[in-house]
Amino acid sequence: MVVHLEETPEDDSYNRPSTQQPSRMERLTLFNMRQRSRDVEPQTPTIVDQAETEKLVRKAYYERLSTWKDNALRLFKLNHVHYISKRLVQLATSFECLDASQPWLAYWMVHSLRLLNFTISDETKAYLLAFLKSTQHPEGGFGGGPYQFAHLATTYGAINCLAALCWKDALDIIDRPALFHWLQKLRQPDGSFVMHIGGEIDVRGAYCAVAVAKLTGLYPAHPELFSGTADWIASCQTYEGGFGAQPGIEAHGGYTFCAVAALCLLERPDLIDIPRVLRWLVHRQMASEGGFQGRTNKLVDSCYSFWLGALFPVIEELLDLSDDPALLTDETLFNASALQEYILLCCQKVSYTRPGLSIPIPGDAEKGHPELSDSRVEGDGGLIDKPGKNADCYHTCYALSGLSIAQHCPRLRRRQLPAHTFSSRSSSFVSIGKPSPAPLVEILCEDLDNELADLDPLHNILHDGLGYTLTYFELLDSGKPSEEAAELASKAVENCLTPPRRVITKPCPVSIHDISSPDHGHSKHTCVTP
Repeated sequence: MVVHLEETPEDDSYNRPSTQQPSRMERLTLFNMRQRSRDVEPQTPTIVDQAETEKLVRKAYYERLSTWKDNALRLFKLNHVHYISKRLVQLATSFECLDASQPWLAYWMVHSLRLLNFTISDETKAYLLAFLKSTQHPEGGFGGGPYQFAHLATTYGAINCLAALCWKDALDIIDRPALFHWLQKLRQPDGSFVMHIGGEIDVRGAYCAVAVAKLTGLYPAHPELFSGTADWIASCQTYEGGFGAQPGIEAHGGYTFCAVAALCLLERPDLIDIPRVLRWLVHRQMASEGGFQGRTNKLVDSCYSFWLGALFPVIEELLDLSDDPALLTDETLFNASALQEYILLCCQKVSYTRPGLSIPIPGDAEKGHPELSDSRVEGDGGLIDKPGKNADCYHTCYALSGLSIAQHCPRLRRRQLPAHTFSSRSSSFVSIGKPSPAPLVEILCEDLDNELADLDPLHNILHDGLGYTLTYFELLDSGKPSEEAAELASKAVENCLTPPRRVITKPCPVSIHDISSPDHGHSKHTCVTP
């Protein structure tokens, strides 16, 4: 059965091809138009908060474009590397409130560094390995810290972090038999999962369980572990189109990602009502800000750049597998340029940095490279939720992940892939859920060196980590000695190198436009990129 995209009104800007999406200047005009239209609207808290957020976003656009000129759209990689690396092995006392989320912190920071193409030293890897090992519960799973109860969310963070290291010693600390028995205890009769023994049930539990089982080779080796899980997840899709935490709960961006990703990993995407979820997804991208909101009538938040942005390549592949004639080869179903602009202009917590900074040679930051101390102020770096917020590791991780997604969309369609890509499992995904990096497609201002590493949208780890982990455990289960399995897994990673760019955007041309100041009616000359 062919799944077709829904017809949308002509004025629905969310589904227009990227070449027809509002330009940067048009979005600045949108801010003014929407502000005027709200003069006659009832001043509910929702409308007031949205108007204030748009004002802050417009101010960020204006200040960056007018002050930073040709560096306004630069991704300040060194600043973010510095922000993350100084927290990786030594957390401030202010992190005490995240005591039960320590594996999450490790994953967010390691994944961010890997997206920035930063090489983590063997010494740091060993430190991370020792710490994560101390959080593993003797009865299976990982806790939020040493001697804490095992929890599915922190187990997901710990195993993702270990997989991202591409290291045999890291994978060997996972007690897979204990993990399997622990997952069995968490499974409920209807196929759902509690987050921990005696804990709550929601879609996060199902996704985390499926994801870690897939990475560690427990699934599909033990299909009984997820009997009924796909049907339970499907029951969480709401009338809106997205998925809620449980059946009957309001659709939410994070839960929608968990539901769609879990169904795809279980190879049951047929249970997803794709037209409904797609319609809900495209309306979560904010017309003025360019980023995503997590729910209807909520504010933009950079973390949804991944939680919702990552679903577009997944759904596009599902449509590709069904030979949907409406799916274009060279267009994605969301405004990738607008998302990049929101992250780069509104979500980087950096002071003005001199031009020319780029990612250091691997290891330079850990060796006290002078650029790390000379090019930023104390407390600089990291990414934020929205203008006015502080930087944190969570938003740094997911904003960068969303930026990577936007840079590598649309992914190659089946007809663009080599013939040998297809296996006997032709009904399964061609690229999603397997290590298959996408070529760079759309990146704002090529000359600014903003490119990030590509990631797998279902697991949110880089393709080399995914390929190494899947191959290593598959070979172990086939009877290979661990040393041989590690050697073969390392060779498999060579096939996960990012392919050449399919489309390279032109260098960022600078032009002068007149735009109104966010605080005054007069116009100013501002450097922008068309």
